[in-house]
Amino acid sequence: MVRRILLLTLSGFGLVVFVQCRTEFEPPVIEGIFGNTRVQVRDSCLFECRVAPGAKGPLSFQWWCSGGRFEAQRAERGKWYAPESSGTVSIGVEVTDGLDRKTADSIEVQVEPRVVTFVNWEGAIKAGESVYFSDSCIAGYRLSGTVRSDTGNVYLIFLDEGNFYRWQQGLSYQPRIRRLAYQSIPLNDTIPVSGIYYLVLDNSGNFNDCSYRINIQLTSP
Repeated sequence: MVRRILLLTLSGFGLVVFVQCRTEFEPPVIEGIFGNTRVQVRDSCLFECRVAPGAKGPLSFQWWCSGGRFEAQRAERGKWYAPESSGTVSIGVEVTDGLDRKTADSIEVQVEPRVVTFVNWEGAIKAGESVYFSDSCIAGYRLSGTVRSDTGNVYLIFLDEGNFYRWQQGLSYQPRIRRLAYQSIPLNDTIPVSGIYYLVLDNSGNFNDCSYRINIQLTSP
């Protein structure tokens, strides 16, 4: 009887040891990747990988992405910078435990177009004068918006930096857009080369002051 009890006790002890060892050396299990799943073009986001307790350490983390880039990776956290154009991007991480066993997971992030204001203003232009607005523009961005004026002879001119200086000096120039400002059709263009661009409201050929309202945006691909 004593022999039987001893065997059962040893058997139970062995079972307990087996279960504990198996739990301690389980491969790493990723519980999830956490971070913003909707961002704008050129935004940045911090992602975190959470691993279930019990993985054999030390753990190492390798982040990757199908678009954009990762910087400042610190173990379970990685800082990601969105790409220059919109779309769906996969964000993933590979985890390696102290026994060189690996596991990986990924999520999808929706990158939405970036919209910035080129100019949003209203005012008046004195007779015989002009006003202009400028900003840096990135190649591929779409210019769109509306312009309103209360006289029929004010010209709206959109042009790059080199042609703007030619216009200022009274030389011949090549505008990207030149039309009467009072026309109600929307303004549209695509930036061909990154640089400084100018939008001019030219009232230099008139004898009356002109009121205007202008609202123009730049939208990334």
